[in-house]
Amino acid sequence: MKPDNRKLRMLAWLLVMAAGSGLISCTSDEKEVSGSLEGKYPMNFVGQVLDRPMSRTSSEGTWSGTEEVGVQVGEEIKLYKTDIYGALTTDDEPFYWESKTTAVDVLSWFPCSGTEALPVSFSVQQDQSRDNGFQNSDFLRAKGTFTFSDRQPALDFYHLPAKVKLNLKAGEGVDNPETVKNAEVTFVNMALTSGEINMVTGTVVQASGEETIIPQRLEEDDVTDGYLQTVQALLVPQQMRGKQFIKVVVDGVEAYYIPAEDDANLQAGYLYVYNIEVTHRNEIEVTLAVSGPAWTEGKEQAVTSSTYYSADDIKPGDFFYRTADGADWAVSDGGLRKINHATGEKEWVTPEQSPADFTDGRVCIGIVFQTESKRISALEKSKGWTHGYVMALTDAAEKCTWGDKTIDENTEEITGGINYFPNLATNSSMYGDIDGYGKKTYIAEQKLAGVENADGTLYDVFYYSEIYGTDAGGQYAAPAGGKTSGWYLPAIGQWWDILENLGDAHGLVAVRNSAGTTVELKNGVSQVAIEQMNERMNASGQTVTPFKADIHYWSSSEKSSGVARRILFDGSSKKYSLRIGDNNKDNPSTNVRCILAF
Repeated sequence: MKPDNRKLRMLAWLLVMAAGSGLISCTSDEKEVSGSLEGKYPMNFVGQVLDRPMSRTSSEGTWSGTEEVGVQVGEEIKLYKTDIYGALTTDDEPFYWESKTTAVDVLSWFPCSGTEALPVSFSVQQDQSRDNGFQNSDFLRAKGTFTFSDRQPALDFYHLPAKVKLNLKAGEGVDNPETVKNAEVTFVNMALTSGEINMVTGTVVQASGEETIIPQRLEEDDVTDGYLQTVQALLVPQQMRGKQFIKVVVDGVEAYYIPAEDDANLQAGYLYVYNIEVTHRNEIEVTLAVSGPAWTEGKEQAVTSSTYYSADDIKPGDFFYRTADGADWAVSDGGLRKINHATGEKEWVTPEQSPADFTDGRVCIGIVFQTESKRISALEKSKGWTHGYVMALTDAAEKCTWGDKTIDENTEEITGGINYFPNLATNSSMYGDIDGYGKKTYIAEQKLAGVENADGTLYDVFYYSEIYGTDAGGQYAAPAGGKTSGWYLPAIGQWWDILENLGDAHGLVAVRNSAGTTVELKNGVSQVAIEQMNERMNASGQTVTPFKADIHYWSSSEKSSGVARRILFDGSSKKYSLRIGDNNKDNPSTNVRCILAF
């Protein structure tokens, strides 16, 4: 297996568990419960960062045992306190599971100043150099939907402040490096209070201000290698283009960094690393690296909002293999070198090795399409599948139904929705649904795939997904032994990532957070996506099912009880539009393509 060279992303997980064995095993009490749980089972919470207690800042400190966390279920907010191990309890009446079948939305945030209402903004400290000013400038938010039957529900906490890290070194024209080591660094024209927070989506409106923030200066042992001084600060999201932003005073002489374009378009939860070289007493040169959310260190580049890759990085477009013994996986370079996250545009090169070059018996079974940690479901990360997702090379089924929609004889309403599955009404909710594996697990636990239910519904799409890779001599079988999730039907948000990252459907970036109900990218976008995805699959050297115009694909996501979400590759009659839409579940016109997590 190729080594994973990326640094560990600091994600905070909220594990929502019911107290007692009633939630994790089928006890006699549970068997007696039907529908309502009558407030018998309290919801308990525990916060952690992977295998460590959750921290208010990236990796500094642990729970002290006095922190207060806000939790909202329904319209009600309660205050919970944490112990030093991250267990959250409340001195008041806790939340209870009220139903065995009804899904519950949970919002949580830290710190919490009261239970009257959801936070509408957060503030950062003006002096973050002392008295825990840096730590006290953080704000964490998490959201998830759970049911009583969940076994391992998990919620990712994300930081809403932008984190800025600045490295300073001496360059040409500086005779005394000590003047740079002792330089005074501040952030100017700063807002101290954020714009409005949307607690449901986690977005933060950008603010503006005129204040000066003093950053935290790291100890000498923590200074970035090759630099004389490293400082960091937590800032509210704001656009600093064309403004004095970073002020550096060297031996009494001031210098300012004024960002061009979007080099300081500070977004919630992102880490911005500015490397500053002082070349003269009144001149500074700046390069920038921008991470994804979760304050993870990115590669140092002088381009804003872009990620650069080498051949050794695991990234979209890479070839994914089952090893010769079938027990593990490997990847090889697919040629992606840069993604501009603002536009979605990518730069590719021809990889030095093709899948046909390998002689170790590995078999290419798919193409990597997503590696961003924020786009990997919490459930899959909890099982160790943290590298990304892979799209299969062939279809699992052609022109099948998602499931029969049924009509209630008394109300004449369409039924057949699955309680675990949320109804996705908007583009933003579709982009946010990356829970394909959770849906697979639910269907498997309930034994619903391809089996007739009491209401007459058939879930053929899940049946075909379950058996994919087991035919044709197992050529496309997933690696065994729990090394991957196994193949399953992608949620609509995972199809979105396939289209963006493999199909180069750049226009999807602009509508990720929109309130529309159907995406339609016109003027040949469908044909471009088909050509791009087929080109990458064909390079695998394996037999593939090519994407074609007027062939569409199911997702595991529902729009409503009788309607499921799907991807439509329109043909010439519709000017080769690419659509993310829907179809009646009983319509036998749509194909199935699987993915897996690894």
